Amino acid sequence: MYRLSYRNLGDHESLLVDHSVTAGSSTGIRWYELRLASGSPVLYQQGTYAPDSDFRWMGSAALDQAGDMAVGYSKSSATTHPSIAYAGRLAGDPAGQLATGEGVVIVGAGSQIGGLSRWGDYSSMSIDPADDCTFWYVNEYLPADGSFNWRTRIASFKFPGCGAPPGDDFSISASPASLSLLQGNSGTSTISTAVTSGNAQSVSLAAAGLPAGATATFSPASMTAGGSSTMTVATAGATPIGTYSITVTGTGVGATHSTAVALTVTGTTVIVNGGFETGDYTGWTRAGTTSIAGVFHSGALSAMVGGSSPTNGDSSIAQSFVAPAAGGTLSFFYNLKCPDSIYFDWATATLRDNTAGSTATLLPHVCSNNNRWVQVSSSLVGTHSYSLTLVSHDDNYPGDATYTLYDDVAVSAPASGDFSISLNPSSLTLQAGSSATSTVSTLLSSGSAQTISLAATGLPAGASAAFNPASVNSGSSSTLTVSTTTSTPPGSYSVTVTGTGTSATHSTTLGLTVSAPPPPDFSISANPASVSVQQGASATSVISTAVTAGGSQSITLSAIGLPADATASFNPATTNAGSSSTLTLAAAATTPVGSYTVTVTGTGTSATHSTSVSMTVTAPPPPDFSISASPASLSLSQGASGTSTISTAVTSGAAQSVSLSASGLPAAASATFSPATITAGGSSTLTLGTAAATPAGSYTIAVTGTGSSATHSTSLTLTVTVPSSNPIVNGGFETGDFSGWTRAGTTSISGVAHSGTHSAMLGAAAATNGDSSISQAFSAPAAGGVLTFFYNLRCPDTVSYDWATATLRDSTTGTTSTLLPHVCANNSGWTAISASLTGGDTYTLTLVSHDDGFAGDPTYTLFDDVAIGPPPPPSLPGITNGDFETGNLSGWSTSGSTSISSAAHGGGFSGVAGAASATNGDSTISQTFTPGAGASQVSVWYSNVCHDTVTFDWVKVTLTDNSATSTTVLVPNTCSSSTAWTMASGPVVPGHSYTLTLLNHDDNLAGDPTFTRFDDITLT
Repeated sequence: MYRLSYRNLGDHESLLVDHSVTAGSSTGIRWYELRLASGSPVLYQQGTYAPDSDFRWMGSAALDQAGDMAVGYSKSSATTHPSIAYAGRLAGDPAGQLATGEGVVIVGAGSQIGGLSRWGDYSSMSIDPADDCTFWYVNEYLPADGSFNWRTRIASFKFPGCGAPPGDDFSISASPASLSLLQGNSGTSTISTAVTSGNAQSVSLAAAGLPAGATATFSPASMTAGGSSTMTVATAGATPIGTYSITVTGTGVGATHSTAVALTVTGTTVIVNGGFETGDYTGWTRAGTTSIAGVFHSGALSAMVGGSSPTNGDSSIAQSFVAPAAGGTLSFFYNLKCPDSIYFDWATATLRDNTAGSTATLLPHVCSNNNRWVQVSSSLVGTHSYSLTLVSHDDNYPGDATYTLYDDVAVSAPASGDFSISLNPSSLTLQAGSSATSTVSTLLSSGSAQTISLAATGLPAGASAAFNPASVNSGSSSTLTVSTTTSTPPGSYSVTVTGTGTSATHSTTLGLTVSAPPPPDFSISANPASVSVQQGASATSVISTAVTAGGSQSITLSAIGLPADATASFNPATTNAGSSSTLTLAAAATTPVGSYTVTVTGTGTSATHSTSVSMTVTAPPPPDFSISASPASLSLSQGASGTSTISTAVTSGAAQSVSLSASGLPAAASATFSPATITAGGSSTLTLGTAAATPAGSYTIAVTGTGSSATHSTSLTLTVTVPSSNPIVNGGFETGDFSGWTRAGTTSISGVAHSGTHSAMLGAAAATNGDSSISQAFSAPAAGGVLTFFYNLRCPDTVSYDWATATLRDSTTGTTSTLLPHVCANNSGWTAISASLTGGDTYTLTLVSHDDGFAGDPTYTLFDDVAIGPPPPPSLPGITNGDFETGNLSGWSTSGSTSISSAAHGGGFSGVAGAASATNGDSTISQTFTPGAGASQVSVWYSNVCHDTVTFDWVKVTLTDNSATSTTVLVPNTCSSSTAWTMASGPVVPGHSYTLTLLNHDDNLAGDPTFTRFDDITLT
């Protein structure tokens, strides 16, 4: 071992020493830096330098003014003569490492022979006093094999940065530099800093080396150099008693410095005068006969409870105390003189836990006369308050006086636990760039289990150690994983694994041998390893690579063995080992059918490997398609209709024309397709319609698609149900009352009916004042439907004063429709009003008759046959925008005055010919169309507002068959002021061309403008 080197670097004092140790199969330099804390040396860092299998010995070390360290030594191996080398570290390098690497002063040319056992007696590492930076190293070497032909080589070197103009720097100190604290208490020390060079910098404070259960806080936690902070060290009741060195580190922007604070943790004395060595009962409460005796368990005195002469009853001493935070054990000794029996005389002791409210008998009644000291003990709960009572009882009989001596009453700290630590395996061999594991096992050797934190030191450069878990309870184990990088130097190393517990610290050594990594290599594979490709198509396979040795490398991919006119492409064409690429094999229409082996080669920077892909080329199949229905089932009420989308998809070859048909329909049901012929890949809407006569039941409808090269079918289940009953209650008023209805104003039941024998009369034959109304709320059937009712109005006044009206409110959507605008007609006759309903919506129908109370023209309205029928069948293709729900007249040709109205027969819009103000002549809306297959009738709903006579104003609807050159009048010239919606219809022939003309004529008289609304023009 070289002499110890001392340096005072201003903010700390360092002691540097080294010696040779076994490192794997060779020897290395073991070095230590100790720093003085309050005059006592404390280990600051240590390490073993053995970067390879060479032998290193005869070391000496020194520090320069910057705190940089250099170690010189002799170095040899089986192939290298003793040489002179050195290694070093800068002050800021990681602790425990000579990170600057090794420098060789001279390689020896000979070895010492002849049995000599001395070498390098005067080798030394010294610092040049002129600059305090240059290291001078002296050691021995031989120019050739021999005994006394040794030579001396003197070398010098310095580390960069040493001696450079000082940067921003500071010093750090603590006052006081030592603290003595009872368990569970705290204390403070002032941490001061001072600028030693340059400018002041921000310094963050941290503390290390605290014992278990202790904490350190700083106020403030960071400051500017030149300032100070208060460090508060707090201990817990369980903090182990002992002396510790706390390292307080200040980390600045350009420098880091530390100072030490010595911490002494002492136990808490909880029993006062437990040995009675004060010669009295200080700290105790007495009762009965007590005295101090010279017979003792230890020391010189004890307590005598009772007396050598008879006493009467209990004599006792007692003391209350608080147990330490960590708990502990209460113990005392007693010596009993009891010549009687336990029935009359005895000693006893109790311990009351005042916190828990319970009492334990530590010493049950006992009577003995053997003159010996007996110990009694009991565990304590931390921080609980206790009362101990020691008693001696005498029955006062003259012949057998009884007394008890008590001594050494004390509370001891809980037994501190200890453990052992071991490794399995205790040595690891691995290649640079790989990792290996060892199991770290701990064993409880005494006391209670404790938490043990694991750490590893002495790792070579580029290596790391990880523990899983990082801390364990004694008796448990952890997995140590040692990982190296490709830059980790080969060699043998001694890694120290340390377990730090709350009351003990132990270490064990792991032998680590690192070998040079093999040259980089990789593997290559294909997934899938075989593909089938149709002529004119392509297929893919993923080419994967994996690193099998060394690091990753760039790999260029290529393929050979392809059949004629086939190609292979890679995406990407170059990849890194460990990554993958997609190989696309494409066959042309002319590529021969057959099986081929394609060889895929990966060419790397240091290796080349291949894998094969089996490629089978097949002829393409004939064109084909699939067919499906969505939904695949429909449930329809008799008289209703529904749709399903018939979809096709190309399954092979090219798309083909597919004609659609349906079979298996029940009686009176129909099926139409729009369009009836599609291209494979397209879809069509199938409309299934039922009639009232269609039998209820379930049917399987076969939908067949017939293509040019294939025919396929799909099935659709049709369930026909009987329509639900009318949700309108008492819509015909045949109960003879208004049950089901809510009334207001003047209402009665009339014998004048549209059907049956009764109707509702709103208003009366004598004048009434204001509105008379009936209303009913109902829910539309799930499939929707059409609401209808009939009214018969007697209104001898004008619409400005008297009228009938009807509204329908959709409570689900919050909208209200006027089914019957204000109308006044005298003896209007029964007129039907209808409106479409949305399935499942909730509605309120309100029927109103208004009279202005004028006696000369009483007005009333009869309402009858309020009912809900099934929804009309959907319109077949052919008519464009027949419900005007586009909000415009798209699809129609117009002339004169035309517009869109929100007063509709169904939906939200209708088309208007004419206007609310007078117009001159004809206004028309017309459309030319061709009915599709299955169409037999065109229907038109119209509402005419005509206050003149048919001689001057009218509505007219005509249907011209352009194919047959004939015209049918669906609505002849008509003038009506009822505004009721009326349907007109006429037959059509599928495939014929038709022109439907909707006409309104007004004579332009300002007092009686005429207009007509048209809506829901459908083909069925």
